[in-house]
Amino acid sequence: DIYRSALDSGQSAGKEAAALALARLLERTGKTQDALSVLQTAFATGLQSASVRYEIGRLQFARSDFTGVIQALSPVAATVPAAQSAETRYMLSVAETVLRRDGWQARARAYADEAAQANSFSAKYARQACLSHILASGPDVKSGASLQRCPAGDTAEKYLLRGMYFLKQAQLIDV
Repeated sequence: DIYRSALDSGQSAGKEAAALALARLLERTGKTQDALSVLQTAFATGLQSASVRYEIGRLQFARSDFTGVIQALSPVAATVPAAQSAETRYMLSVAETVLRRDGWQARARAYADEAAQANSFSAKYARQACLSHILASGPDVKSGASLQRCPAGDTAEKYLLRGMYFLKQAQLIDV
């Protein structure tokens, strides 16, 4: 098979392209775990580019392996190609929110804000930015300064998120 022979060759550029292509092919045929295994094997043999790490993180995110998402993506969050920047930061924000490790709120909020800034037209990025600000409960929520992070428009989601925001704001009021 042409992909396997390219992976076995000594040329790293060809190996990376072959690993990514084989992983995409396997994923499209429903073999997500095999795709992840190909990428992890390539990574273990030295192919540690931002593209390989991104694909590993993306597949781990789809499997809800949030520790794996952070391990794969956080070292390359600043270096992934622009097309993958917003999604990388979104996945990292969600992973931080789910795992809730020490200092998670600040990291989740920063990643969510960066994702929303990179692609302000994505509803999921705006949702994550809004939720991360609500969860962090900082002075920007108390003053209302971060309300623009919540989705706009006339949708049920907008009203739900803004309601959550205002409830958190009310909880922060000094009485």
